[in-house]
Amino acid sequence: MDKGQVRQEREADRPYVIDTLWKGIDSKVTVVEWHPSSSNILAYGTEKGCIGIYTFKTDDLRNSNLEGVAVTQLFGTRHSKSVYTLQFAPVSPPGYDTPEVGNPLLYTCGGDGVMNILDPLNPQKPAIKLNELLLELNPDLEPEFSKARGTPKKSELRFSTDFSLFAVGSTTGKIFVFSSHTFLMKTTFHEHNKLVNRIRWSTHDSNLNSFASCSGDGKVILYDVKNIDQDNKGVTRVFQKHGSSAVLDIAWSPFRCQTLMSCSDDKRVQIWNAETSESLFTLSGHVNSVFTCCWHPTEENVVITGSSDQTVRFWMLGSPDSNENVQISQTPETPETPETLEIPETPETPETPETPETSETPETPETSETPETPETP
Repeated sequence: MDKGQVRQEREADRPYVIDTLWKGIDSKVTVVEWHPSSSNILAYGTEKGCIGIYTFKTDDLRNSNLEGVAVTQLFGTRHSKSVYTLQFAPVSPPGYDTPEVGNPLLYTCGGDGVMNILDPLNPQKPAIKLNELLLELNPDLEPEFSKARGTPKKSELRFSTDFSLFAVGSTTGKIFVFSSHTFLMKTTFHEHNKLVNRIRWSTHDSNLNSFASCSGDGKVILYDVKNIDQDNKGVTRVFQKHGSSAVLDIAWSPFRCQTLMSCSDDKRVQIWNAETSESLFTLSGHVNSVFTCCWHPTEENVVITGSSDQTVRFWMLGSPDSNENVQISQTPETPETPETLEIPETPETPETPETPETSETPETPETSETPETPETP
C-alpha cells in the first residue's frame, strides 16, 4: 500500500477546511462512494476506468489533520472506459461466500457497459463479472447481456435501501430488476428511450419498494415494485419539466418521503412532489449543465448542486407558494476556467513580437525573406 498525500487549504474568508487527497491519479475522478459503515473508507472511480480506495487511519475526519494518514489501494480489475457507478453492498452472488459483517463487496458499472463485483479486502483478486453471471442465471437475457457486438451496454446499477433488490439500467432505456438473493430477474421496464443516467431507490421505510430513474430523454420516472412477486408492477409517475434536455442526476430528500430532486442539461434544478408529479420549485442560476445534486444531511431546506460552469451552489428552499429560493453561496464566486484549460497567454509584449534590435532586417541563411516571428509560448 502506498501512502497518499494530503493538501489542506485554510483561508480566513472560508467557513470550512478543504483536505485535498492526491496520489498521482492521472485521470479525472468521475465518482466517489463512502463505505456504509466505516467512515474512514472512501472508494473512487476515474475517467480512465481505474478504481481505488482511500483508507484513513482515523474515524474522526472533522478534527484530524489528514496528512500522513491516508492510504490508497488500486484494484487489479479496471474498466476500459469511465467508471459510472460505485456501490458497497453486503450481497454476494449465489455460489460465492457471504461477505463478512462490516465488509461489503463493491459493485461497479462503467462506460464500457461492464458490471463488476470487487472485494475491498483483496483488491488484486479478479473481479466477478456480473454481466456474465446474470446471463448464466437468466438465459432469456441473451439479447441484452451477451458479449455479442451490438448488445446494449449497461449504464447504471443500484441496490434498494434494504438490499433485497437491485436495478440495472441500459443505454436503450430499459431497466431490469433482480432479486439480490437469487440474482434472478423479477421484471423489466422500458419507459425511457435513451440511456438511463441514474437509478435511485427511496430511503424511507414507508416507500422502500419505490425507485426513480432519469434519462437522456428528459424524463424522470417513478416505479413501484411493492408487489413484484405477484407480477404486479407499475410506473406510478412521469415527471417532465426539463423538456428534451437530458436529466443527469436525481436525489430523494432524506427528510420528506415524497420529495425528489432532479438536475439537467437545461441548467435548472427541479424539486418534485413525487405523489402528485407537481414541481414545487425550479432553481435557476447555473450557466451550464447541472451534473449533480444532493440534499444537505441535516438542513431539510438546503440543497447543493454542481455544474459544468465550475461552481458548487447551496440553495435555501423557500415556500412552495411563493417559489422564492435563496442562493446561499457558490464556489467560486465568479466561474473561472481552470488554468489547465485556458489558451496559453502571450508574453506581456506587443501582440506582434518585435524584431531583434541588432538590425532592422536580420539576414537569414540562403533566403531574403523576413524571418518568422517567435512562436507564442
